[in-house]
Amino acid sequence: MRKRLNRRAVLRGAGGLAFGLPFLEAMRRSGEARAAVSEAPKRVVVWYNGIGTVLSKWRPTGIGTSYVTSEILAPLDTPSLRPKLAILSGIRGAAAEKLSGNGHAKGMTSLLTGRPFTEIKSTNFGDTGWGGGISIDQLLAKRLVNPGQLASIEAGILTRSGGPSSYMSYSGPGQGGVVPAEPDPRKVFARVFSSVPTGNAGSAELEASARQRRSVLDTVQRDFARLSGKLGAEDQERLDKHLALIRDLEARVQVGKSCDVAVAPAFADDDIRANSRVPELGRAQMDLVAVALACDATRVATIQWSGGESPIDFKAIAPNAPWSELSCPASVDSCSDGDSNSAHHVMSHILPSTAGGAPSDMSAAQSTAMTCLTAVYKWYSEQLAYFAQQLAAIPDVDGRTVLDNTIILCVTEVSEGPSHAYTDMPFLALGGSGLFKPGYFDFQNQRTQNDLFVTVAQAVGLPDITEFGDPEFSSGAISDILV
Repeated sequence: MRKRLNRRAVLRGAGGLAFGLPFLEAMRRSGEARAAVSEAPKRVVVWYNGIGTVLSKWRPTGIGTSYVTSEILAPLDTPSLRPKLAILSGIRGAAAEKLSGNGHAKGMTSLLTGRPFTEIKSTNFGDTGWGGGISIDQLLAKRLVNPGQLASIEAGILTRSGGPSSYMSYSGPGQGGVVPAEPDPRKVFARVFSSVPTGNAGSAELEASARQRRSVLDTVQRDFARLSGKLGAEDQERLDKHLALIRDLEARVQVGKSCDVAVAPAFADDDIRANSRVPELGRAQMDLVAVALACDATRVATIQWSGGESPIDFKAIAPNAPWSELSCPASVDSCSDGDSNSAHHVMSHILPSTAGGAPSDMSAAQSTAMTCLTAVYKWYSEQLAYFAQQLAAIPDVDGRTVLDNTIILCVTEVSEGPSHAYTDMPFLALGGSGLFKPGYFDFQNQRTQNDLFVTVAQAVGLPDITEFGDPEFSSGAISDILV
């Protein structure tokens, strides 16, 4: 008789390194039916890309489940993803409107906190400040975490450090509550899989850990071989896929030459802030979050592609756009920032607002900027589709997939770059089958981010959360999208 495995089984190697296993049939109790398997954990990933969108190229036509997708969202309109996609138009960032100040700083600090910023300081570009309270990701992390898990993972890509527009996660009010996104996949990997602390103090420990662990999987091969003999064919195939995913991930996040690792590193220290490596960095961070969720190392994560004033230059990243024709008029304030015309923040100010539709009298520079920005946001949709498909490929404990039990909430700090408006915020909810209703919903700016966050909290099993952030802007869950 095959011995039943513990549901919390891990493969453990030298130095205490451990990672969880996916659910296997061998973990069932004797006589336990498939339908009686424990309920799968509910998870939340907050996905952020900067500076809103081009609303005229983002909004679908039609309403409900019969909508016709837009150019920007087309990569998400697939047979597997469309039934799990809620497009949420007309959500209002009301907390950002309460006080005057720098548009990106207000947007970022209120984005996940649902409160106006605090610790306000006057600058030449308007008042700035820091988040006014705990952010929804950190609140959910506190409520969903189990003993032994990481409460949350904050993965960044080209996140600037410094000012308030760089951060969206807060453990509490003020600068002291900032929870920064980690832009180095090597450190995220270490935190998830070997409990090595991040930050300056963690770098030396990370390098020492790398010397001891030439390969995460090499340290557990003996245990793996012993476990394999106890599994049936279905479990064996599932475990092989799980380990292959981690092996592929590990190959792309090896520590650099300073650690004397024999395998050539995918990222050197200089790569972490290199614009040219943004696609690879993003792919590594997405894969890390996917594996961490699959292993139940955490149930809450954020993926932050940049700060609020994104410096990412997309000329080489999204080449199918008329970059050679792009010009930056002297009248546009961001054109004096010193960044390339094709840098995201610069371009976002060239285009006029398209909230009421694309203006018919746009200049050649504006028209070109709209085409280039549309390519940028479509590229982000392609990355989101990749991440969602990664989660959809991983079986969960209830026979569904990790994507089915995860809500990916896609947010941004302003609706469009030129207006810095907080109405018509372009949000998405992807995944969470049976948690969110799919389709296109336009709330005409009658509902707020605060209400959306309450809805997410209730969807993942926290019905006692009935308001969030500034009570002035919180009126409860949005029943139209909550199953």
